[in-house]
Amino acid sequence: ERSIGENVVIDCQAIGIPTPVIRWLRDELDVETIDTRYYVFLNGSWFINDTETSDSGLYICSAENEAGVFRVVVDVQITSDTSPLFRETPQDQKVLTRSTVTLPCKATGNPKPSTFWKHDDNLIFASESVSVNENG
Repeated sequence: ERSIGENVVIDCQAIGIPTPVIRWLRDELDVETIDTRYYVFLNGSWFINDTETSDSGLYICSAENEAGVFRVVVDVQITSDTSPLFRETPQDQKVLTRSTVTLPCKATGNPKPSTFWKHDDNLIFASESVSVNENG
């Protein structure tokens, strides 16, 4: 069981002569054809980048060579309620007075976390001189 937004590696290793080809399947389709966030390494490990709840489900690790096929069912569960996690945080910057500065701040979680800014413990709101984007 993993949380939304994590990177996950699931191992599947098989030995045989000749060396078996390992494939990961969902609904009989190779996972790499389902989503660009999926990658299967040469050793058979499956990498999921930035997990989503839609990644939850039953998958098959299939090892195949001339001698036959062996399959293992793997139940992947991605939990939907996650604590906020910063994906991008602002860095200290030195700028000239009245110049424009961008301070990126991106957080993920479920439910989606609220992002707000403070300066000296005072909330900062959008104004003529300050803009706050929806994405943080």
